[in-house]
Amino acid sequence: MKDPVPFHLQYPLLNKTGTQYSFERGDVKMPGPYVIIGAHLMQMNYYQIQHVPTGTITDGVNGTCLREIDALDYSPRPSWPQTWMDVAHVISKRSPDPRLKVAAIVVPEDNTGILAQGYNGGPKGLYNAPVSTEPGKSGFIHAEANCLIKCPYHFPLKKHMYVTHSPCPECCRLIVNAGISRVVYDVPYRDLSGLDMLKQAGVEVMTLEEARK
Repeated sequence: MKDPVPFHLQYPLLNKTGTQYSFERGDVKMPGPYVIIGAHLMQMNYYQIQHVPTGTITDGVNGTCLREIDALDYSPRPSWPQTWMDVAHVISKRSPDPRLKVAAIVVPEDNTGILAQGYNGGPKGLYNAPVSTEPGKSGFIHAEANCLIKCPYHFPLKKHMYVTHSPCPECCRLIVNAGISRVVYDVPYRDLSGLDMLKQAGVEVMTLEEARK
């Protein structure tokens, strides 16, 4: 057998076919068959898979065996949208807000690096605790604003923002004036009205689910 291979599944779909299961996930396909040998309980769309000989029926986790798929372009790497959103979620942990931790990053359209990053927090060198824990009254600078004040306005390529939570209307105004061409968010914010403003201004708005397809 080959060594176990980590495989990040965005949308796992197992279709039962007789005594085995077939594997499908968008345009990502694998030569096989494979057997699931482990999964992260905290992130159920991440599996360890192991190649097994063709025709073998193996009892893996939950007795699941994956049958051979007739395609060749399998890659274990996450997409760029997923990669950037993962980075944003890690940066959000820097936020001192005990209620909601948000982060935003801006990258060039060719995905060659990070132009700026920011998370929600207080003014530099001043208070680093929320004025209030009531939603919308923390007194913190929003992640998008903290990101955009560091972002080079005249960067020659189009700029994409990845933000853990959809931006509020005020941040959407800043995004428009900062010349961001695309916004990708993961978690919907309680006020989505700013997204219509972005679209009206010609900014492409996508959920993470839409961006990684």
